Amino acid sequence: ETEILNVMKVSNGHSLILPNVENEAHLGYEILEGNDEKGYTVIGFTHANTFTDTTEYEEGYEPTYKIVAYDRLLKTSKESAPKRVEYQSGVCELNGVLYDTLSAAVAAASSGDTVYLLKNFIDSGVVIDKNLTVTIKEDVTEAITLSKGGDDTIFSVNAGIVLTVKGSATQKLILDGNNLKQKHALITVAGNGQLNIQANVTLQNNVNTSNGGAIYMPSASSRTTITGATIQNNTANSGGAIYNSGTMTVTGSNLLNNTGTSGGAISNVSGGIIKVINSTVKDNAGTNGGAVYVDGHTTLSNSTIENNTATTGGAIYVSPGSNPNTRVLIVDSNTVIRNNQAKSASVLYMTNNANVSLNSTKIGNDGAAAEPAIYAAETQNTADVPAVYVNSGSFQMDGNAVEWQGAIHKNAGTVLIKGK
Repeated sequence: ETEILNVMKVSNGHSLILPNVENEAHLGYEILEGNDEKGYTVIGFTHANTFTDTTEYEEGYEPTYKIVAYDRLLKTSKESAPKRVEYQSGVCELNGVLYDTLSAAVAAASSGDTVYLLKNFIDSGVVIDKNLTVTIKEDVTEAITLSKGGDDTIFSVNAGIVLTVKGSATQKLILDGNNLKQKHALITVAGNGQLNIQANVTLQNNVNTSNGGAIYMPSASSRTTITGATIQNNTANSGGAIYNSGTMTVTGSNLLNNTGTSGGAISNVSGGIIKVINSTVKDNAGTNGGAVYVDGHTTLSNSTIENNTATTGGAIYVSPGSNPNTRVLIVDSNTVIRNNQAKSASVLYMTNNANVSLNSTKIGNDGAAAEPAIYAAETQNTADVPAVYVNSGSFQMDGNAVEWQGAIHKNAGTVLIKGK
């Protein structure tokens, strides 16, 4: 059936939600706008299940859309029925005034204001250009879901701007990607921008063909703090949940069931700094690093890393490079790494000048058919900068029973073990 599932007015235009395209080489959608009297004009083409019309129409004009589905292999096409825009009203409040989109509220706000969300709604392309807080109004009695409505972020934080996103004391705020296959994270943070995600927030169901399923922070000067949040069921190229090149702290949070080629949950790259504290990273999947991909300074403290899967580095993959001082992994404070799986190195895989410190860490019940838990291959480290440095009173590896070298395999470099 060829149909437009929904058309909504969102902050950056009009968003069309379309049926999923399972084979992009097979099927695509031509987008038309107009009416039966004057006819319809082609305004775009997409292979995705979403399209955003950014045309600025005259005030009072209500656009109407059709799609034509083209099957290039079967050389057939089918046109949908027309569909008009469905308008949302009173979705948020600023200083006692109701607004129909977040962008309208942001435009009216002053730096330091709070925008209160009132109901479930769809929006995307909201540019944050002043310091703001977005939260749920305290008298709202149900969780609020803010769903992505097109090929754009939900929030884009400009340079030098601080955005705080939080739920209310009793209700959860959910940012939902709606499983739309497109090329944007839920939230993007520009250089010198700052994002604060506080308690009672969930970021979920975003499918990004680029980097960062939930959060994309490509600048070294950006900062993010995440406290008491859940990031789940997101997909991206690098960093199924988080792509970080700046400075980020994740505390008391859950990163669950995300998928990314480089880092199922976290991709910390280009010398980025990230600390994961008192958190759970579980059930994620990647090619290199089921949980975490390390190409920066990464610390895992008092956290649980479990049930993650990858081709290489079931829990953690440390990327190759020439400078061990910029590719640092510290695992400490009773962190538990368990039940991760990979074809090569169920826990930790590193090559070429990795700088890894494992302190007060327990690794248990990991392994694959013929792979060690920790694999140090082709490292160029010296005794002064070992590939793996274990210096702890309570480092423990349990249950890593595989065909050969069940705990640690080292091709080159130095593994230095101190303590117990």
